Amino acid sequence: MKTTKNNIILRKVILITFFMNFLLANCQVKQFGEGVQEDTKRIFTSNKDYIVNLTIEGIIIKKSICRKCSINKYTLELKITELSEKPDFSKLQYHPYYYFSGDSLMTISVPKEVYDNSIEQDVVRKNSNEFELFVSNKRYLYLSKEKFKWLP
Repeated sequence: MKTTKNNIILRKVILITFFMNFLLANCQVKQFGEGVQEDTKRIFTSNKDYIVNLTIEGIIIKKSICRKCSINKYTLELKITELSEKPDFSKLQYHPYYYFSGDSLMTISVPKEVYDNSIEQDVVRKNSNEFELFVSNKRYLYLSKEKFKWLP
């Protein structure tokens, strides 16, 4: 009889220990996930702020549509003629929104309206501290004013 009571107590102790370990592991996973989410937000806003603060001027040398893509469906490749600040290593690319190639090329994701109203050889300009893009002197909203959204 005593053996059965000991087995029941042992089973309860094992079950409680297992449950406590499970809760502790889930808490650590949740904290890790929250940390990843905060890092992702910080990296996103840092890259978006970098582009907002940058003055860019270039000539469209290529337009592309990615039919499978949901975020960066429309891209323009620019031959840069003016860049207010040469990007450091951490700002060379932030896929799928922009990336630099060499010293004079930059590819940017743009809203459909910008894509539809531009042609190769158009001059593109984005002034520092602005969310707009000028394509052949016509103004288009390029970046969303919402903190955690890139395109409008």
